[in-house]
Formats: sequence, structure tokens, C-alpha cells
Amino acid sequence: MKGEKFIEDLDENRVWESDIRILKEHLGEQEVSISLIVDSVEEGDLGNYSCYVENGNGRRHASVLLHKRELMYTVELAGGLGAILLLLVCLVTIYKCYKIEIMLFYRNHFGSEELDG
Repeated sequence: MKGEKFIEDLDENRVWESDIRILKEHLGEQEVSISLIVDSVEEGDLGNYSCYVENGNGRRHASVLLHKRELMYTVELAGGLGAILLLLVCLVTIYKCYKIEIMLFYRNHFGSEELDG
């Protein structure tokens, strides 16, 4: 098949298989699990991965398609909007509570000298 590679052909520093883990054991038969681990996925790693298993009871086949997912910034946008709204509420609250003090402070420090009489 086109682009067919085996685990042994891949970069062993980034791609390896996990140890075999026994999930169930019944009447001398074992159900096991093994994982393909890809560290630091690159563009060349994207594609279809197939697993073929065969024993005395038959054959099994499974496929997984690894594709690039577009980034979604909903959490970051919601957090940023929430922070801005919180800041706005705090500033409005401070203005409502200390309006006179703010006006007197402004007039004292930035007011014109001509009106002092």
C-alpha cells in the first residue's frame, strides 16, 4: 500500500509502542492492550494508522485517522472578555462610591490656577 510503514520503520525516539497490558484473562485466553505512542506529533505523522491482529481465533483490524485540529480560542476569548467586564464593573463601582472625592482630587491637582480668586 502507498505510504505503508511499520512501527520499526518510524523514528524510535518519537514513536514507540507501549508494553503489553493484560486486560482480561479467562479460561487461558487473554485480552491484551498495547498503545502506539507518538511524542511531539509532526506534519509527517498525520494520516491513517491501522492495527492488524491475528491469532488462532481469527483476525481483527482497526484504523485511526490522525488529523490536524484547528485551534479554538473560545476559552481564551471568554477569559479575556470576563476580565474586561470585571475591570469595568470595578471601575464603575469605584466611580459611583467615590465620585466627589475623585472630582475634588482632579480639581486640586489639575484644576486651573486662574479660578483660585
